[in-house]
Order: sequence, then structure tokens, then C-alpha cells
Amino acid sequence: MQQQWIKANQLLNDPTILKVGARLFTTDEKRLGIRVITHKDCDDIGFIACKPDRSILFVLLKGALLDVLSETEFDSTYELLRTVSGDLSNRPDIIGEKMRMPTIRKDGVASNFNMAPRAVVDAMGGNSDLLGFYKYKNPAPGVLDCAPTAWTTGEPALYGDLQGFICGVDQVYRTFLPTQYQTQMAYVRSIPPELRIGETAFTTLYVLKNAPTAVHKDKFDYAKSFGVMVTLGDWKGNAIVWPKYRIGVDYRPGDVLFGDVHEFHSNLPLLSGERVSCVFFVRTGMHACSRS
Repeated sequence: MQQQWIKANQLLNDPTILKVGARLFTTDEKRLGIRVITHKDCDDIGFIACKPDRSILFVLLKGALLDVLSETEFDSTYELLRTVSGDLSNRPDIIGEKMRMPTIRKDGVASNFNMAPRAVVDAMGGNSDLLGFYKYKNPAPGVLDCAPTAWTTGEPALYGDLQGFICGVDQVYRTFLPTQYQTQMAYVRSIPPELRIGETAFTTLYVLKNAPTAVHKDKFDYAKSFGVMVTLGDWKGNAIVWPKYRIGVDYRPGDVLFGDVHEFHSNLPLLSGERVSCVFFVRTGMHACSRS
């Protein structure tokens, strides 16, 4: 596998870029010296980037899903997931923290709850939502802290039809990164079975469509796990980047990307087309969920 070691003197320490909610633009790729890895940079298997301490930043497996899923399964999965319609107005990790402002209560007073104005959300475009199971920080009174997501309960047939796709991604993870997979599974097995996605290493699937994410760290993932990512569609732009390390990846349908999502990362803007990205993860704290 093609490999790159990132040198300590290459690290970016710009506080304006490495800040939660910061947005990266197309011009930042050249300005910051970010190298975006594409298939031409890979060997037959893929590409691996390691941090100065030699831990893994990301592993790109080129076309790994093509040996697991058929073209028909890819097409049907894309048609299902491109229907994602969740609102981005309260997702600062996607739209950027500065895009939000206090909402106005019915009495005309500003509240403590921040959301992006509808005009901003509409102008940016994009959608996101969660499938599977999730631990909620502030559940409604009488509601369990861990539960199926609204999209899962609202469209159970869609969730059921995606099981083959999710299991295929799990198979690639188990096959190519067995040590990391078993570390993740050790925690997953502590979670109640009814709060996992079958027998996979995941509790949750985060789906985004045409959503260039702001700089952030995934703080609700199990700390010892990778973000496992897959894309669907046809597009230009929108590569995921780790700005501190001045490197990113333009991964494509059929690829599987394993990334350290506990480091600052973001997406460059979408230039054209439609991109559906899928992030498979384990929600931390779900071993301690309330039981009905």
C-alpha cells in the first residue's frame, strides 16, 4: 500500500484554521499546501498516511467495496440514501459555528438556543441525518436516553433495505484492519444488542448529502475507534481534509476510508454534482444506556 509519513515540521498550527466551526474554501487547498490524495496516488490496494508519532491518520482502501457489493446494490443504496432530508440549522460541525445565532421566542425575546437562519441554510444547501441508534444528551421527559433515531423509526423499510450495505462495509473493516476492528468490537459487545446495528461494529450511520463540513472533531464517537467512511454519487470537490497535517482524500464510490476523526478535519466545498457520504461509527456511552 502506498504510504506517506507526515513530518512534524509540516504540521499546520494556525489557530484561525484549527478552530471548531472554521470553514475551508477551495482556495485554502493551495494556500495551506494541502495535498489531496486521489486514485492516481494509490497503488492497487490504496494509500495510508501516518502522523509523526507513526499512528494512523487515515487508510484509503481503493475499490474495496466492489468485491463485496454488486453494482445493483450500490445503485439501490444510493437511491435510498440520497433521500436524506435532515435540517442542518443546528449542526455547527457542518455549517460553521459563526453561521448560528440565537432564536427568537414567541414573546420576542432572544433565547439561549442557537440555530442558523433559514435563509442561510437554504443558501448553503445540503442535508444530513442519522440511521441506527443514538445516545441523546438531553432526551425529552419520559424518553430513554438511547433509542433508534427518528429516521430509523420513520422509515423502517429503508433501514432494513440498507442492512446488506452496512454489513458489507463491516466486512471490509473486519478484513483489512482486524486489530482496530477487534478493539472497536470489544466496546460494541458491551452495548445492549438492541442498540447496535445487527452484528456489525457500528451503532450509527451518519449520512450527509452535499454538505461541506466545518472544521471539527467527532466528539461523540468511541475514543478508540475510527470513522469508517463511504461515498455515493458523482461530483467534483468536497474532499475531506485534515488541515493540521496538510493532507486530504478525494475518496470515491467503492472506496472505504478509515480516518482518525478525533483530529481536526473538514470538507472542501462541493463544486458540482451530488455527493452522499456515509460515516459509520460507535456512539460513546451507549454501554450505560437506560433500559426500558
